[in-house]
Parts: sequence; C-alpha cells; structure tokens
Amino acid sequence: MIIMELLWASLALGLPVAAMSWYLARRLYRSGKLSINDDLRAVRKNIGKIRRKDKNHSQQANFLEKRWMKFGGGFYGITAVTTWLIIELGETMQFIVNFPGVSAILGNGIGSFIFNFFVNQLQNFLTALLWFTYWGDDGRNVIIWIAVPYVAYLAGIFFARKSKSELIQMWNDHVKHNPDNENHDDNSAT
Repeated sequence: MIIMELLWASLALGLPVAAMSWYLARRLYRSGKLSINDDLRAVRKNIGKIRRKDKNHSQQANFLEKRWMKFGGGFYGITAVTTWLIIELGETMQFIVNFPGVSAILGNGIGSFIFNFFVNQLQNFLTALLWFTYWGDDGRNVIIWIAVPYVAYLAGIFFARKSKSELIQMWNDHVKHNPDNENHDDNSAT
C-alpha cells in the first residue's frame, strides 16, 4: 500500500513540483538572480532575499513566478502554486466537460455568478496554502505527501543548474556505469 501511495504521490505531485521548481529556478539562474555555484542553503537564502526585496514581483517575473512568491517562495511556495494550478486546471476541465449551460450559470444573476467565482478563487487559494491537508486527505500518509514533493523540489533545483550538455553527459555516464546495461550489452553480443 505504501508503494502505491509513493507512486501516486510521485506522479500526482512529485513530477509537477519537480517540473515547476526546475522551470522557476532555471529562470532565476538565467537571469542572474541565483548563482549556479551556490549550495542549497545559499539558494534558499537568496530566494528569500528576492522575495523580500521585490514585494511587487518585478515586471521581469512571469505569472508563475509572481504566484510562487505570493505563496512564499521556496519549497512551500512551489508546492502551493503547483497545488493551486492542479486544482484550477481540474476545475476548469470539469466545468468544460460538465458545462451546465449559460442559463444555469446565470440563473441567480450575474452578481451571484461573480460573487461565487471569487469565493471559489479564495477557497482554491486557501486550499493551496494548506496543500499538505489537500494531498494528505482521505486517510493518505501525510509524511509521504510532504517528503515526495520536497525531494522533487530539490531535484528540480539541482537539474535547473545544469546545461543541456551537462544533463546529456550525466545520462551517458549513468548508462555507461549501470551494471544492468553492461550485462545487457554482453548478452546482445552473443
């Protein structure tokens, strides 16, 4: 059961967090706001400085960077913004697939529709802030749902430092030194 939950946590939250942290950290590395030579402690410290220094989240920041900083930056912020995006995308898809019709949407008036829309946005924002309760719901192991995105966050930050050629070299070195591949090569030669 734990293996299945680890697998589900890795797919549902780990991969999106890794991708999001890679993307956002890559932007910060490329812009020079973070140094590729810094260790993780320095990266965390610098992300905090960026957040405090730029309260308005500069014009250079894109939508995701602004949301990340609004959710606090760092691991917590990445996981919160990822959770928020997953919730929003899920609700949007559900709305499209189960479209109730314009008369049902505006049945109580446009004011009611707008009010309900903003209440829903606030609920999604608060749910994203408390992401660990969202993912640890329904009897799931909360520790797994915290540990998996944290490891994914670290992996995203690590890989964001690497250039494409460095990543290819890492992959080639892994394949070359993997004992399973050596056995497979020996068997294919016979």
